[in-house]
Amino acid sequence: MTETDETSYILSSVTYDRKYSCIGGEEKKCQQSQNAQQSGPSGDETNPTMSYREAPRHRKLLLVSLVLVDFFGYASFSMLAPFFPAEAEKKGASQIVVGVIFGIFELTIFLVSPIIGSFITKIGAKRTYLSGCMLAGACSIAFGLLDKCQGGTLFIVLAFIFRVLEGIGCSMFITAGFAIIANVFPDKAITVFGALETFCGLGLLCGPAVGGALYQAGGYQLPFFVVGCACIMTGVFGYFFLPGHGDASKSQSRSLFYLLRNPYTWVSALGCATGSFSMGFLEPTLALKLSILPELNGKTGLIGLMFMIGAGTYSISAPFWGYIVDKKHCVLSLMSVGNILGTIAWLLMGPSPFLKFLHYSLVTISISLFLMGIGSGVSSVPTFRGLLDSARELGMEDNMDTHGTVSGFFNSTFSLGAFLGPTLGGILVYKIGFNWAATCLAGLNACTATTVILFGICRNSRACGKRQGYQSLKDASPTIIL
Repeated sequence: MTETDETSYILSSVTYDRKYSCIGGEEKKCQQSQNAQQSGPSGDETNPTMSYREAPRHRKLLLVSLVLVDFFGYASFSMLAPFFPAEAEKKGASQIVVGVIFGIFELTIFLVSPIIGSFITKIGAKRTYLSGCMLAGACSIAFGLLDKCQGGTLFIVLAFIFRVLEGIGCSMFITAGFAIIANVFPDKAITVFGALETFCGLGLLCGPAVGGALYQAGGYQLPFFVVGCACIMTGVFGYFFLPGHGDASKSQSRSLFYLLRNPYTWVSALGCATGSFSMGFLEPTLALKLSILPELNGKTGLIGLMFMIGAGTYSISAPFWGYIVDKKHCVLSLMSVGNILGTIAWLLMGPSPFLKFLHYSLVTISISLFLMGIGSGVSSVPTFRGLLDSARELGMEDNMDTHGTVSGFFNSTFSLGAFLGPTLGGILVYKIGFNWAATCLAGLNACTATTVILFGICRNSRACGKRQGYQSLKDASPTIIL
């Protein structure tokens, strides 16, 4: 070997060493080191290791604004449940039409979120966030004026238009919010994301109660006016604390289709959709199942509290799962555990006809709802980190462009499950009954868990192969004495 060949060989070995030293437990540290080398000395706004307590006041206020906007946005979605069906029936809308008016909200988010995520840096994250809050709040207020219009076709068309526009607004501020937390809190993005999920869940939980109370106090218009104005005001408040950097992309961004090239993207999307599908399935089906129990028959208030077991468990536990993901970086492990818990929960919830020894009771349904809430949180929350990791594996830059694409795709996938859950859930229960439908949900969770586990095994095998190849190359490399 000539001196030139020997030098080239040593340099290639060093390059290989630096590249694959990230495999295993040191992956997160190496990624932080690479990010620090690429970005140079970081100031206050981009320091990834800064804790929330050490964060400056304006960043804390930004987080407060983000969680409040998510709370009011989701409260606006759910507060219609206690009174709108009866009001719509007075205007000549059938229950099928009312169901579609409810479902069109999530369907709109599913369709629009990837587009918003792709164009977030061209529009600007701050403008996207503020415009979404203004649009969602204005449409909520406009929806409150529907009681003044004539019944029939005009009422139905306007309800659809306002609901679609409100869905677009929510898609804008949710997608922009996810992208902003990934940009402002890069090393704690999933912890912050879990906090946002908590307030989204609280909005869904409190929405019907708030809506019903305001409707009783001031009539049809008051709930929409209060929540719509609150959404606008919190959006304007948060606008002044949003970071101004990162809106302009310094290089050519990759599209959503490029993100789909990585199998990790599909596995993460499957886990996200399964979790939201499971929660959405119960919306039109659980109340009738609960009313069969003698302890709950005719007691609407207690049935409402039973709904809070699953959704409340999901909301309360979401920040904890986000913290675990940020600390341990165990995305696939948590996803598999979450779907296994979901499988057990849905087998108990029927209970499944396969479990003939198990009888339906208040205890079994309560345990199953608790496990379902935990399982949905464990399987859904880590998927946002999984999508971010998938983008990095593809070589997509760690900037607002990538965060927007990932946020839009996550929001779209979650909304797809939230739309299909109640839609297909109602059909399945009607066709085959609740027990067999719950068994189908257990099968879906089991298939998702199996897919995640097999994918994790394949990834680990490939990583081990790279480590072995690296070790062989390192052993064969000549020793240089300086």
